[in-house]
Amino acid sequence: GLDQGGDSLLLLLKNNGKLGEKLFALGVLAAGQASTMTGTFAGQYVMEGFLDLKVPIWLRTLFTRSIALGPAVAVALLTSDNPNLNNTVN
Repeated sequence: GLDQGGDSLLLLLKNNGKLGEKLFALGVLAAGQASTMTGTFAGQYVMEGFLDLKVPIWLRTLFTRSIALGPAVAVALLTSDNPNLNNTVN
């Protein structure tokens, strides 16, 4: 399962296993950002095309990414001290 994903990276990359774990986490974060950006663009087209609302891109990006990633980051931070959570959820 995913609870052993880090162990697999340690075996595969030997001394660079911790680096592999960090790169995997970065890849997951990048995938989330790409997904959020797709939602941002969809929202932009709806707001500008259908609703005729003009919002600065930095504000729109901040707002949509906060809605998308805020709850996930909050849950991750609040549950990071529970080592048995993975077994409970999975």
